[in-house]
Amino acid sequence: MALFCTCLPTSPVAAQPTQTLPDLIAIIERQEELIRRQGERIDELERRLDDRARGSEPSIAMLAEPAIDSVVPQASIPVSSDGVYDEPINRQGRTDGEIGRFPDDTVVRPGSFDNSIKIPGSLLAFRIGGFAQVDLNRSFGNGIADGAFLPSLIRLAAPNASRTAIFADSSRLNLDVRGDTERGLFRAFIEADFNGAEGNPLTSNGDGLRLRHAYGQLGNLYAGQYWSLFSDVESFAETLNPTSPTGKSVVRQVGIRYVGDLSADLSYAIAAENPASRFSGPQSTESLDNWPDLLAGMTLERDWGRIRLVGLVRALRARTEIDGKTRPDSEIGWGLNMTGRIDLPFLGDRDNLVFGVGGGESIGRYHLELAFDGLDGTVSADGTLQTVPTWTAHAGYQHWWSNTLRSTATYGLIVVGRTQSLDDDDPRMLQSGTVNLVWSPVAMVDLGAEIVIGARETQSGEQADASRLQFLGRFRF
Repeated sequence: MALFCTCLPTSPVAAQPTQTLPDLIAIIERQEELIRRQGERIDELERRLDDRARGSEPSIAMLAEPAIDSVVPQASIPVSSDGVYDEPINRQGRTDGEIGRFPDDTVVRPGSFDNSIKIPGSLLAFRIGGFAQVDLNRSFGNGIADGAFLPSLIRLAAPNASRTAIFADSSRLNLDVRGDTERGLFRAFIEADFNGAEGNPLTSNGDGLRLRHAYGQLGNLYAGQYWSLFSDVESFAETLNPTSPTGKSVVRQVGIRYVGDLSADLSYAIAAENPASRFSGPQSTESLDNWPDLLAGMTLERDWGRIRLVGLVRALRARTEIDGKTRPDSEIGWGLNMTGRIDLPFLGDRDNLVFGVGGGESIGRYHLELAFDGLDGTVSADGTLQTVPTWTAHAGYQHWWSNTLRSTATYGLIVVGRTQSLDDDDPRMLQSGTVNLVWSPVAMVDLGAEIVIGARETQSGEQADASRLQFLGRFRF
């Protein structure tokens, strides 16, 4: 037994010299510092995991979306920040090199704006939206039942005939993609409806897809097809007939736009948009669109509402064939459009008044009622190009009976001045008015009924009127 004990190895700890009290205190202090650092690291990692799970990581680029009135209308959707890490670390401990991209980020989570989904491994979030809509129209007088109600299409000297149409081609589908970048907000938006090639109602009734909007945004710069700057969608009253009331500018076209802020409540926008002119007259005339239409506007927003003023300048050029010879001529068109929205809390918490007044020379294409009549200008028999004076006005009042039930009443008109080469059946005055009742039993559904009345007067004084009863069901997603 004694021999066995003498063969046991000596403990290395026992062989170490005895440590003094100051040495032990120093060791404890170093261990406490190490524990503190490890705790901070654990807290940081837990915070990052929580942020990633909520989709609220700190952003390296913060830029609020410009006021929607400088763009559209669209449809005003607030944008919040969507964060990224400056230099994320992957599982191997190396930086990924691509800001905001995580090789193992495959979790689907909410995006940075309403009802959106963040694309895994990307800075971007997307949303698919739109609605399915069915319209039932019953026309009276000389109007049309299918499509938009336009006073310029009211038939003259035609026997009264009632018509009924049921269609769903106003349904829409859109895709919205957004993300923060070091140069501001990135956005791409595409929307289409089914008002393209008409289907055959006797068989499958398939309608063709039609592009409505397709534009991109980076910071304050926009490019693509959207509502013209001349068209203020925030001053549009809620109507079942999309073109009512007469007098509002309804045009979508391709352009380039820049928006900015002058102060907290004053913003501006400048744009160059696609020129497209149509002229009328006794001769065969070609429109030469050499320069884009130039527009500039300012918007004032206050607690009581908003007012917007937009100006437009157009370069008009026509080439006319007269007795085998070409006769060119040119003119300058211009226009002003003041629109707005005023809240009326003394009549109801959500009651409001929208309005617009405008005028100018050769602005026909910016009003749907005149776009197909060649009223951007007239060309006389000798090839002289003349501008066409036009004045417009519209207004709409909306009253909320309850949180789900509302009514809107509108009225609008267009007056076209007389020029030498206008035809007798060209419009002199167009008018329309609407009254509706819309019920939203749930947030995604609108059910409504509307009465539309319109009148047409020609340059020769001939008059006609028509009316329509319209029902609508809209189911948004």
